[in-house]
Amino acid sequence: MTTLPGTWLLGFEDLNGGGDRDFANVVFLLQSRPVTGLVRSHVISDIPPSMDSHCAISRVRIQKAEGGLSTCQTYPPATSQFSYAIATDCRTCTEEFCVRNPSPTWRPMSFVGGRPEAILDLSPFSGTQLCWKATVNTSDPTCRPEIFYLDVGYELGFVP
Repeated sequence: MTTLPGTWLLGFEDLNGGGDRDFANVVFLLQSRPVTGLVRSHVISDIPPSMDSHCAISRVRIQKAEGGLSTCQTYPPATSQFSYAIATDCRTCTEEFCVRNPSPTWRPMSFVGGRPEAILDLSPFSGTQLCWKATVNTSDPTCRPEIFYLDVGYELGFVP
């Protein structure tokens, strides 16, 4: 028995009828791993592939609300980290059709000073197939951090 969250100590006795009842003949220590979650959106930009040579996504704004850490009851307090990234090459397209890009170029979103909104300038890059991803890491398996909502907006600019 243990009082640590996500940790279990299991002891067995090797003789019928209870043996010497020390439950130390075979002992297992089981530990759960920290919670890690990854969410990736589908392509959220509605730009036809025929426009790729004329325009590109120039700026992205993300506004977020997250929480769920108040349920963490461990000592020391659990550390949790939410991280967000966007990509503008989430699909690769030909003249006929588009397919999902399994490894897009992710650019991290930086939320300065704990603010819930961030803007990323993408004018040096090109791309019209926008998607986002969010990663949640926590050191406490009893915590259930949540992303309540994520609002993503973008601007298009002409390609010179």
